[in-house]
Amino acid sequence: MYVKAAPGLVIRDPVFLDLLPEEGREVPDSDYWQRRLLDGDVVKATPPKPAPAANPTKAASAD
Repeated sequence: MYVKAAPGLVIRDPVFLDLLPEEGREVPDSDYWQRRLLDGDVVKATPPKPAPAANPTKAASAD
């Protein structure tokens, strides 16, 4: 499930031992994260759309 910290809160991720990024993070649907949801510490969020892949340029052959 994808979550982010509720407004005004900073939440530590017990797996990565860092703070949840502002945009949120995919986390396991575990008891820990379910408790954070029930307590209102985090909210479910929509993951950001991945950036479009850059078109690789063809290298000009130097033959």
